[in-house]
Amino acid sequence: MKRSVRQFVAIVVAAASLLGVARVWAQSMNIPGPMSVRFVGTIQPFAEKKESDLNILIVYVDSQKLMFNVTEVYTNGVRDPAGLLLSHIWPQELYFSGPARRLEPFKNSANLGKRFTIEGFLFTGDNMLSVMAVKVG
Repeated sequence: MKRSVRQFVAIVVAAASLLGVARVWAQSMNIPGPMSVRFVGTIQPFAEKKESDLNILIVYVDSQKLMFNVTEVYTNGVRDPAGLLLSHIWPQELYFSGPARRLEPFKNSANLGKRFTIEGFLFTGDNMLSVMAVKVG
């Protein structure tokens, strides 16, 4: 019994140290991790946009292409008044992912042009937003 407990402890210590090494490696390589964000704005049908519209993102939900006019950005619960986060999303495109029930409001044409509050985890390296909550109106 003592031997199996020692083996278990040794495995846990080895796994924890490997995870620590992987995390340090990812940070040293500047691999961005997910960031908790909240976007507020209106979603409209896609139309060609002007290059100077820095607050407009092209959003992909499955095969649908939409325009998202972002009016407010919050990162980790703090408002980003200058929109600095938007300048780090290049090209100005986001791919929304998540369960079908969370993506359904974007597919409903009756919601287009309304105010959306979208919360999720942003992966800037992949331009992907894992949608965790959506509020329309």
